Amino acid sequence: MKVVIKKLPPLEVAYIRRTGSYFEPQNHWGKLLNWSIENNLYPPEQSFIGISLDNPELVASHKCRHDACVTIPENFDKEKYHDVQFKRLDGGNYGLYQFYDKPHKLSEAYQYMYA
Repeated sequence: MKVVIKKLPPLEVAYIRRTGSYFEPQNHWGKLLNWSIENNLYPPEQSFIGISLDNPELVASHKCRHDACVTIPENFDKEKYHDVQFKRLDGGNYGLYQFYDKPHKLSEAYQYMYA
């Protein structure tokens, strides 16, 4: 497991938030992926970003928040979409961890990140 610290520019994203255990199925990713394909928002021009907002060792699992995000271009017309939310991620140093495994293995990744 490797965490990389990388300076990122400010990013505009479309996102779908899910509240609940990080270790259960993450259906919001499928919804975001379908939405992004319908709107021609996919790599390599755009990036998918998962943001875990809570430490699962400090927050009850049913209250943990996760945002499934896709970056959007500057001129993207946000006004006509109501099935996703939009926000700007501040630029700065971020701890990045690429996770390509089954959800039940996420606990190891979170323990590593928050240790």
